[in-house]
Amino acid sequence: PLINDGPEVLETLSAISRDEAFEALARQRMGAKYFGGITYGHNNEPTFDTSKDKSRYNQLNLAGGLNFPLLGTLQKEKIGKLETETATMESKHRSNMLLLNNLVALRKAYITLWIEQQKEEMAMLFLNTEAETAHILQERQAQGLVLPVDRLEFLAVYHDVKRDLAASKLRQTRALRIICLVTGRKWDMTKKLKIPSLPSIDGKKIDLTIHPDVVFQNNLVSQYEKLFAAKKRIDREGNLAIGSTLTRDFPGSTGNGAYITFSMTGPIKDIGSKDQARLAAASDLNRAKQEELFIRLKLDGQVEESLAMAAYSAADVNARTSHLIVMA
Repeated sequence: PLINDGPEVLETLSAISRDEAFEALARQRMGAKYFGGITYGHNNEPTFDTSKDKSRYNQLNLAGGLNFPLLGTLQKEKIGKLETETATMESKHRSNMLLLNNLVALRKAYITLWIEQQKEEMAMLFLNTEAETAHILQERQAQGLVLPVDRLEFLAVYHDVKRDLAASKLRQTRALRIICLVTGRKWDMTKKLKIPSLPSIDGKKIDLTIHPDVVFQNNLVSQYEKLFAAKKRIDREGNLAIGSTLTRDFPGSTGNGAYITFSMTGPIKDIGSKDQARLAAASDLNRAKQEELFIRLKLDGQVEESLAMAAYSAADVNARTSHLIVMA
């Protein structure tokens, strides 16, 4: 459970919260929008078209209403929402993969600590014989049974073990550092570790469809399919505005009105040409599908290689056990 408390995991959770906030903001910005404005000005204009007399007055104008996005404008809002959804998906995927990798790193580090403890225990048993061995070798050298160089060669083995013991301490330190980073807290080696116990694996029942990489890539393909559908003539922007006005002249009286406006803009070169945005979306969709296939093939290969390595390791243990019995 402590892998959820690692600093990297907490960092990715913050990124998820940020992207979810952007996703909610994109949804809020979709659809109808209100508008309003106020204008106050001074007018000095002819009383009528050919008159030299002028009317001077101040005017207050109020306007407000709703603006509805159409055509490419609406599609761009949909695309923006899909892109924020994709960003949230990516953040969650990074978090899931980090949790998975941290679990693997934690298991490897724990196994390393346990192995090094076993080796350290055997090394200490061996080093406890150094004084007795040195005494016996000294006596045999005095008796002419052992040459000085041979005595030194025997004793050099103890220095090799001391060196290996120092290397073991280094590996334990590194393993502990990994566990501290993964769990987000400090640990020490004050107790003897229990033998590692990992869940059993049946190679025939491994389901790669639930692997975070596969799940993410499937969702990504789905998002690109939606983007492909949305990216159709997005440069043809349109808006429908419905509003009302209120006017007050000084001196004068108050008037009001209502209006409806439709507007559309688009690049001239877009007329009769290929929809480049849609072509780009099609390329992204195809790339995502190929990446999905690549991930599946890679994971299949990793599973087969891991199972073969496990079978080899089991056979190697059996072979070494046989040799150990013979040496005993």
